[in-house]
Amino acid sequence: MIRAIFYFLRIKTKYVFSYTLKFWRPGAYFITFPETGQFTPIISEAISRIMQSYGGVGEIEQFVRRGYEGEDTQKRYIVFNLAGSPTIFVMLSIPKHPITVRVAADCAISAREHLGAHHGSCVLIPLEVGLSDGVYFAISPYCYPRNRWEIYRQREQVLTWLSEVARHTVVDSLPEETESEFEHPLLALSQYSQLPKAVKALVQEALVELKTKRWRPRLSLMHNDLHRGNILSPPPESKSLYPFVIVDWGGLRLAGNAINDLIHLAQDLKLSPSQLAPYLKIHCEILKCNPTNVKYYLFSVFGIFLLNPEICPYAELAIALSKSLDYLDLTVAKIMEMNV
Repeated sequence: MIRAIFYFLRIKTKYVFSYTLKFWRPGAYFITFPETGQFTPIISEAISRIMQSYGGVGEIEQFVRRGYEGEDTQKRYIVFNLAGSPTIFVMLSIPKHPITVRVAADCAISAREHLGAHHGSCVLIPLEVGLSDGVYFAISPYCYPRNRWEIYRQREQVLTWLSEVARHTVVDSLPEETESEFEHPLLALSQYSQLPKAVKALVQEALVELKTKRWRPRLSLMHNDLHRGNILSPPPESKSLYPFVIVDWGGLRLAGNAINDLIHLAQDLKLSPSQLAPYLKIHCEILKCNPTNVKYYLFSVFGIFLLNPEICPYAELAIALSKSLDYLDLTVAKIMEMNV
Protein backbone atom coordinates (compact mmCIF):
# COMPACT_ATOMS: atom_id res chain seq x y z
CA MET A 1 0.00 0.00 0.00
CA ILE A 2 2.77 2.42 0.94
CA ARG A 3 4.62 1.59 -2.28
CA ALA A 4 1.45 2.24 -4.29
CA ILE A 5 0.97 5.65 -2.64
CA PHE A 6 4.62 6.51 -3.27
CA TYR A 7 4.33 5.52 -6.95
CA PHE A 8 1.14 7.62 -7.35
CA LEU A 9 2.79 10.70 -5.82
CA ARG A 10 5.88 10.18 -7.99
CA ILE A 11 3.76 10.19 -11.16
CA LYS A 12 1.82 13.27 -10.05
CA THR A 13 5.10 15.06 -9.33
CA LYS A 14 6.26 14.32 -12.87
CA TYR A 15 3.05 15.77 -14.30
CA VAL A 16 3.39 18.93 -12.20
CA PHE A 17 7.04 19.27 -13.21
CA SER A 18 6.16 18.76 -16.88
CA TYR A 19 3.53 21.51 -16.94
CA THR A 20 5.68 23.85 -14.87
CA LEU A 21 8.44 23.30 -17.40
CA LYS A 22 6.03 24.02 -20.26
CA PHE A 23 5.08 27.38 -18.74
CA TRP A 24 8.48 28.61 -17.63
CA ARG A 25 10.56 27.12 -20.43
CA PRO A 26 8.88 28.34 -23.63
CA GLY A 27 9.88 26.33 -26.68
CA ALA A 28 11.48 23.67 -24.49
CA TYR A 29 10.60 20.03 -24.07
CA PHE A 30 8.72 18.30 -21.29
CA ILE A 31 9.50 15.04 -19.56
CA THR A 32 7.41 11.93 -20.10
CA PHE A 33 7.58 8.49 -18.55
CA PRO A 34 10.77 6.45 -18.79
CA GLU A 35 11.12 3.78 -21.43
CA THR A 36 12.89 0.47 -20.98
CA GLY A 37 15.06 -1.21 -23.58
CA GLN A 38 15.10 1.89 -25.77
CA PHE A 39 18.82 1.66 -26.57
CA THR A 40 20.94 -0.85 -28.47
CA PRO A 41 23.99 -2.36 -26.70
CA ILE A 42 26.29 0.07 -28.55
CA ILE A 43 24.37 3.13 -27.32
CA SER A 44 23.98 1.71 -23.79
CA GLU A 45 27.74 1.10 -23.62
CA ALA A 46 28.48 4.67 -24.76
CA ILE A 47 26.09 6.09 -22.15
CA SER A 48 27.58 3.96 -19.36
CA ARG A 49 31.14 4.92 -20.34
CA ILE A 50 30.39 8.65 -20.35
CA MET A 51 28.37 8.46 -17.13
CA GLN A 52 31.24 6.80 -15.23
CA SER A 53 32.67 10.28 -14.73
CA TYR A 54 29.41 11.34 -13.08
CA GLY A 55 29.00 8.42 -10.69
CA GLY A 56 26.89 6.14 -12.87
CA VAL A 57 23.57 5.99 -14.71
CA GLY A 58 20.36 6.76 -12.87
CA GLU A 59 16.96 7.14 -14.52
CA ILE A 60 16.51 7.71 -18.25
CA GLU A 61 13.53 9.75 -19.43
CA GLN A 62 12.28 10.50 -22.93
CA PHE A 63 11.84 14.11 -24.03
CA VAL A 64 8.92 14.93 -26.29
CA ARG A 65 8.77 18.09 -28.38
CA ARG A 66 5.94 20.31 -27.24
CA GLY A 67 3.59 21.84 -29.79
CA TYR A 68 5.63 20.62 -32.76
CA GLU A 69 3.44 19.95 -35.81
CA GLY A 70 6.04 18.79 -38.34
CA GLU A 71 7.67 15.39 -38.68
CA ASP A 72 10.20 14.83 -35.92
CA THR A 73 13.34 13.17 -37.26
CA GLN A 74 14.88 12.40 -33.85
CA LYS A 75 14.15 10.80 -30.51
CA ARG A 76 15.59 12.49 -27.45
CA TYR A 77 16.38 11.23 -23.96
CA ILE A 78 17.75 12.74 -20.80
CA VAL A 79 20.02 10.64 -18.59
CA PHE A 80 20.17 11.38 -14.85
CA ASN A 81 23.02 10.46 -12.55
CA LEU A 82 22.47 8.42 -9.39
CA ALA A 83 21.85 11.62 -7.43
CA GLY A 84 18.92 12.47 -9.72
CA SER A 85 20.57 15.35 -11.61
CA PRO A 86 20.13 15.58 -15.40
CA THR A 87 23.57 14.95 -16.85
CA ILE A 88 23.62 14.04 -20.55
CA PHE A 89 21.28 14.32 -23.50
CA VAL A 90 20.95 11.49 -26.03
CA MET A 91 19.65 12.07 -29.57
CA LEU A 92 18.72 9.20 -31.90
CA SER A 93 17.89 9.46 -35.58
CA ILE A 94 14.81 7.56 -36.65
CA PRO A 95 15.17 4.83 -39.34
CA LYS A 96 13.37 6.99 -41.92
CA HIS A 97 15.99 9.74 -41.47
CA PRO A 98 19.07 7.82 -40.26
CA ILE A 99 21.70 10.55 -40.67
CA THR A 100 19.85 13.54 -39.19
CA VAL A 101 21.75 13.45 -35.90
CA ARG A 102 25.10 13.03 -37.65
CA VAL A 103 24.41 16.02 -39.91
CA ALA A 104 23.47 18.21 -36.92
CA ALA A 105 26.63 17.14 -35.05
CA ASP A 106 28.86 17.85 -38.06
CA CYS A 107 27.21 21.25 -38.52
CA ALA A 108 27.82 22.19 -34.87
CA ILE A 109 31.49 21.24 -35.15
CA SER A 110 31.80 23.19 -38.41
CA ALA A 111 30.13 26.26 -36.86
CA ARG A 112 32.53 26.24 -33.93
CA GLU A 113 35.54 25.93 -36.25
CA HIS A 114 34.40 28.81 -38.46
CA LEU A 115 33.55 31.08 -35.56
CA GLY A 116 36.86 30.55 -33.75
CA ALA A 117 37.73 30.04 -30.11
CA HIS A 118 35.87 33.10 -28.79
CA HIS A 119 32.61 33.38 -30.72
CA GLY A 120 32.41 29.63 -31.28
CA SER A 121 32.77 28.77 -27.59
CA CYS A 122 28.99 28.96 -27.12
CA VAL A 123 28.30 26.40 -29.86
CA LEU A 124 27.41 23.14 -28.11
CA ILE A 125 29.11 20.15 -29.72
CA PRO A 126 28.45 16.50 -28.82
CA LEU A 127 30.62 14.42 -26.54
CA GLU A 128 30.24 11.44 -28.85
CA VAL A 129 28.64 10.55 -32.18
CA GLY A 130 28.15 6.95 -33.28
CA LEU A 131 26.32 4.54 -35.56
CA SER A 132 24.10 1.74 -34.32
CA ASP A 133 21.79 -0.51 -36.32
CA GLY A 134 22.07 1.79 -39.32
CA VAL A 135 21.10 5.04 -37.56
CA TYR A 136 23.25 7.70 -35.93
CA PHE A 137 23.14 8.80 -32.32
CA ALA A 138 24.81 11.66 -30.47
CA ILE A 139 25.46 12.28 -26.78
CA SER A 140 25.84 15.84 -25.48
CA PRO A 141 26.08 17.46 -22.04
CA TYR A 142 22.67 18.30 -20.65
CA CYS A 143 21.88 22.02 -20.75
CA TYR A 144 19.00 23.55 -18.82
CA PRO A 145 16.45 25.59 -20.80
CA ARG A 146 16.29 29.25 -19.86
CA ASN A 147 13.21 30.69 -18.21
CA ARG A 148 11.48 33.86 -19.39
CA TRP A 149 13.40 36.13 -17.02
CA GLU A 150 16.80 34.73 -18.01
CA ILE A 151 15.98 35.14 -21.70
CA TYR A 152 14.89 38.74 -21.14
CA ARG A 153 17.93 39.57 -19.02
CA GLN A 154 20.48 38.18 -21.48
CA ARG A 155 18.89 39.14 -24.79
CA GLU A 156 21.40 41.96 -25.36
CA GLN A 157 24.31 39.53 -24.98
CA VAL A 158 22.74 37.10 -27.45
CA LEU A 159 22.05 39.85 -30.00
CA THR A 160 25.56 41.24 -29.60
CA TRP A 161 26.97 37.74 -30.19
CA LEU A 162 24.82 37.44 -33.31
CA SER A 163 26.20 40.74 -34.65
CA GLU A 164 29.76 39.55 -34.01
CA VAL A 165 29.02 36.29 -35.83
CA ALA A 166 27.95 38.28 -38.88
CA ARG A 167 31.01 40.56 -38.64
CA HIS A 168 33.41 37.61 -38.25
CA THR A 169 32.05 35.54 -41.17
CA VAL A 170 30.69 38.07 -43.70
CA VAL A 171 31.78 37.68 -47.34
CA ASP A 172 30.73 39.19 -50.65
CA SER A 173 28.28 37.02 -52.54
CA LEU A 174 29.83 35.21 -55.51
CA PRO A 175 27.93 35.35 -58.85
CA GLU A 176 26.65 31.78 -58.50
CA GLU A 177 25.64 32.47 -54.87
CA THR A 178 23.84 35.65 -55.90
CA GLU A 179 21.89 33.63 -58.44
CA SER A 180 20.95 30.75 -56.11
CA GLU A 181 20.47 32.67 -52.85
CA PHE A 182 18.83 35.83 -54.15
CA GLU A 183 17.85 35.97 -57.82
CA HIS A 184 16.00 32.63 -58.07
CA PRO A 185 14.18 33.02 -54.72
CA LEU A 186 13.16 36.60 -55.53
CA LEU A 187 11.89 35.56 -58.94
CA ALA A 188 9.85 32.72 -57.39
CA LEU A 189 8.39 35.05 -54.76
CA SER A 190 7.48 37.67 -57.37
CA GLN A 191 5.30 35.03 -59.08
CA TYR A 192 3.62 33.82 -55.87
CA SER A 193 -0.12 34.29 -56.43
CA GLN A 194 -1.03 34.79 -52.75
CA LEU A 195 1.27 37.76 -52.33
CA PRO A 196 -0.40 41.22 -52.12
CA LYS A 197 0.26 43.47 -55.13
CA ALA A 198 2.10 46.04 -53.02
CA VAL A 199 4.52 43.40 -51.72
CA LYS A 200 4.98 41.96 -55.21
CA ALA A 201 6.01 45.41 -56.41
CA LEU A 202 8.65 45.58 -53.69
CA VAL A 203 9.96 42.14 -54.66
CA GLN A 204 10.21 43.29 -58.29
CA GLU A 205 12.09 46.34 -57.04
CA ALA A 206 14.57 44.04 -55.25
CA LEU A 207 15.12 42.08 -58.49
CA VAL A 208 15.84 45.27 -60.42
CA GLU A 209 18.25 46.51 -57.75
CA LEU A 210 20.01 43.12 -57.79
CA LYS A 211 20.34 42.90 -61.58
CA THR A 212 21.59 46.47 -61.90
CA LYS A 213 24.06 45.78 -59.05
CA ARG A 214 22.82 48.74 -57.04
CA TRP A 215 22.23 46.14 -54.33
CA ARG A 216 25.22 43.86 -53.80
CA PRO A 217 24.20 41.22 -51.23
CA ARG A 218 26.65 39.77 -48.74
CA LEU A 219 26.54 36.44 -46.93
CA SER A 220 27.54 35.23 -43.48
CA LEU A 221 27.14 32.23 -41.20
CA MET A 222 23.49 31.50 -40.43
CA HIS A 223 22.06 29.19 -37.75
CA ASN A 224 18.75 29.02 -39.66
CA ASP A 225 16.55 28.15 -36.66
CA LEU A 226 17.58 30.63 -34.00
CA HIS A 227 14.89 31.03 -31.36
CA ARG A 228 14.89 31.14 -27.56
CA GLY A 229 14.27 27.39 -27.29
CA ASN A 230 17.72 26.81 -28.82
CA ILE A 231 19.49 29.15 -26.39
CA LEU A 232 20.32 27.19 -23.24
CA SER A 233 22.35 27.48 -20.05
CA PRO A 234 25.94 26.18 -20.40
CA PRO A 235 26.72 22.84 -18.75
CA PRO A 236 28.97 23.03 -15.64
CA GLU A 237 32.08 21.90 -17.55
CA SER A 238 31.45 24.26 -20.48
CA LYS A 239 34.25 26.52 -21.73
CA SER A 240 31.79 28.98 -23.23
CA LEU A 241 32.87 32.59 -22.90
CA TYR A 242 29.18 33.54 -22.92
CA PRO A 243 26.48 32.82 -20.30
CA PHE A 244 24.61 30.67 -22.82
CA VAL A 245 25.09 27.95 -25.44
CA ILE A 246 23.42 27.60 -28.83
CA VAL A 247 22.10 24.20 -29.91
CA ASP A 248 20.35 22.57 -32.89
CA TRP A 249 22.74 23.48 -35.71
CA GLY A 250 21.29 21.08 -38.29
CA GLY A 251 20.22 23.93 -40.61
CA LEU A 252 23.62 25.66 -40.59
CA ARG A 253 24.58 27.72 -43.65
CA LEU A 254 28.19 28.87 -43.69
CA ALA A 255 27.25 31.41 -46.34
CA GLY A 256 23.71 32.33 -45.42
CA ASN A 257 21.40 35.24 -44.73
CA ALA A 258 22.32 37.10 -41.54
CA ILE A 259 19.08 39.09 -41.56
CA ASN A 260 17.08 35.87 -41.31
CA ASP A 261 18.59 34.90 -37.94
CA LEU A 262 18.26 38.43 -36.57
CA ILE A 263 14.61 38.98 -37.53
CA HIS A 264 13.54 35.45 -36.57
CA LEU A 265 15.15 35.74 -33.13
CA ALA A 266 13.90 39.28 -32.53
CA GLN A 267 10.31 38.25 -33.30
CA ASP A 268 10.62 35.22 -31.03
CA LEU A 269 12.00 37.40 -28.22
CA LYS A 270 9.16 39.86 -28.86
CA LEU A 271 11.53 42.81 -29.20
CA SER A 272 9.94 46.13 -30.02
CA PRO A 273 11.14 47.94 -33.17
CA SER A 274 13.00 50.37 -30.90
CA GLN A 275 14.83 47.51 -29.18
CA LEU A 276 15.75 45.83 -32.47
CA ALA A 277 16.80 49.02 -34.28
CA PRO A 278 20.39 49.31 -32.89
CA TYR A 279 21.18 45.70 -33.82
CA LEU A 280 19.61 45.96 -37.26
CA LYS A 281 21.69 49.10 -37.87
CA ILE A 282 24.86 47.16 -36.99
CA HIS A 283 23.87 44.38 -39.37
CA CYS A 284 23.28 46.94 -42.13
CA GLU A 285 26.77 48.34 -41.60
CA ILE A 286 28.29 44.84 -41.71
CA LEU A 287 26.35 43.96 -44.88
CA LYS A 288 27.06 47.39 -46.43
CA CYS A 289 23.35 47.74 -46.97
CA ASN A 290 21.07 50.76 -46.75
CA PRO A 291 18.46 50.15 -44.00
CA THR A 292 15.64 50.79 -46.46
CA ASN A 293 16.93 47.89 -48.57
CA VAL A 294 17.10 45.31 -45.77
CA LYS A 295 13.70 44.04 -46.91
CA TYR A 296 15.43 42.57 -49.96
CA TYR A 297 17.17 40.09 -47.68
CA LEU A 298 13.85 39.26 -46.06
CA PHE A 299 12.24 38.62 -49.45
CA SER A 300 15.11 36.33 -50.41
CA VAL A 301 14.59 34.21 -47.30
CA PHE A 302 10.89 33.78 -47.96
CA GLY A 303 11.64 33.02 -51.60
CA ILE A 304 13.86 30.15 -50.43
CA PHE A 305 11.02 28.93 -48.19
CA LEU A 306 8.71 29.01 -51.20
CA LEU A 307 11.16 26.97 -53.29
CA ASN A 308 11.71 24.49 -50.46
CA PRO A 309 8.30 23.86 -48.84
CA GLU A 310 9.72 20.95 -46.81
CA ILE A 311 11.79 23.42 -44.74
CA CYS A 312 9.23 26.22 -44.66
CA PRO A 313 8.29 27.01 -41.04
CA TYR A 314 5.16 28.93 -42.02
CA ALA A 315 1.81 27.38 -42.93
CA GLU A 316 0.64 30.75 -44.30
CA LEU A 317 3.74 32.12 -45.99
CA ALA A 318 2.16 35.30 -47.38
CA ILE A 319 0.71 36.27 -43.99
CA ALA A 320 4.00 35.57 -42.21
CA LEU A 321 5.91 37.63 -44.77
CA SER A 322 3.52 40.57 -44.40
CA LYS A 323 3.90 40.52 -40.61
CA SER A 324 7.69 40.32 -40.83
CA LEU A 325 7.75 43.12 -43.39
CA ASP A 326 5.60 45.39 -41.20
CA TYR A 327 7.88 44.66 -38.24
CA LEU A 328 10.96 45.40 -40.34
CA ASP A 329 9.51 48.65 -41.71
CA LEU A 330 8.80 49.91 -38.18
CA THR A 331 12.34 49.03 -37.14
CA VAL A 332 13.85 50.80 -40.16
CA ALA A 333 11.77 53.87 -39.28
CA LYS A 334 13.37 53.84 -35.81
CA ILE A 335 16.83 53.66 -37.41
CA MET A 336 16.00 56.70 -39.51
CA GLU A 337 14.97 58.55 -36.36
CA MET A 338 18.31 57.59 -34.77
CA ASN A 339 20.17 59.06 -37.79
CA VAL A 340 18.36 62.39 -37.69
